Amino acid sequence: MLSQMGPSATKLLNNLNDRATELQVTIARVNDLLNDRNRANISGTIDDLHGMIHEDRPLVHSTLQHVNDATAKMNPLIDQFHDAVAKAKETLDHVDSMIGEDRPEVHQAVINLRQALANADQLTDQLNRTLNTNAENIDEIIDNLRHVTENLNSFTETIKTRPYTLIRSSGVKPHKPGEGVPK
Repeated sequence: MLSQMGPSATKLLNNLNDRATELQVTIARVNDLLNDRNRANISGTIDDLHGMIHEDRPLVHSTLQHVNDATAKMNPLIDQFHDAVAKAKETLDHVDSMIGEDRPEVHQAVINLRQALANADQLTDQLNRTLNTNAENIDEIIDNLRHVTENLNSFTETIKTRPYTLIRSSGVKPHKPGEGVPK
């Protein structure tokens, strides 16, 4: 019986040796990965993480408290929203029943509203076309108004500082020979 088990045992030992060799390679790779420099980096990262958690813990706690407070305020807001939706449904039901009735004043009001909207649309369109057509003229008018305003400001400043210029000339015009003589 031992002689029959010999080849199987040899095969098992060879397989076990192969696995042990693969395990040695894996352990060597893990040791390379976890060399002193990498272990120091991992340790430093864990220390930094611990410091961040320690430093930011009050901020995280405060943020969570604010989230909890906001969540607590959401329930009344949701309730108010449900109330608003219920009121809107009630209003729509009322409007629907009003429309369902054959009330001539409501029908006439809707007709008048449509007519007013159509008139407003036409007026807006006409105004838009007018502005597009007269854009250059409007720009010129605005420019002229700007110049007139500057002139009026200058005139006002002159009147404020030298009011006598309203009565007499602010300066004597130089006489040019030959002017004012009839030809």
